[in-house]
Amino acid sequence: MPKTSPWNKGKSVGQKAPFSPRDVQTIKQILANAGNLRDLALFSMGIDTMLRGADLLTLKVEDVTDHTGTVVEQFAVGQQKTGKGTVVALLPYSREVLTQCHQRTTFAALLEDIQAHFETLRQHPNLVLRQMGSPFADQGPVAQPLAYAA
Repeated sequence: MPKTSPWNKGKSVGQKAPFSPRDVQTIKQILANAGNLRDLALFSMGIDTMLRGADLLTLKVEDVTDHTGTVVEQFAVGQQKTGKGTVVALLPYSREVLTQCHQRTTFAALLEDIQAHFETLRQHPNLVLRQMGSPFADQGPVAQPLAYAA
């Protein structure tokens, strides 16, 4: 059986050097210029909180906002690896990016709901009128939606 070389031969192994403040600003600027708010929010939160990636990805909107929907300065999070709860803080820039990301996501969800409503209204106006209890609804059988070929 021929010997193969290890997969990491000639590669840098071990812990990598941390980002310098200049590196962090460069990465934030690249993400901001690309318009990628989600990645910018995750990166900024990761830098501010020093949480592991798995802990960042399990966060929900409710974890970082108060009852009014405002992004909070500090919040508690349970770490998966250690099982310990930690209180972490967000800097103003990260809070601003999270607010923008949350507003855009909420607005996009609202647009999808409106679009779905109008799509239903366009395809099945009689069904919508009947659900609203309108006297103008046709009392005949409800038409089934057309099946579209995939």
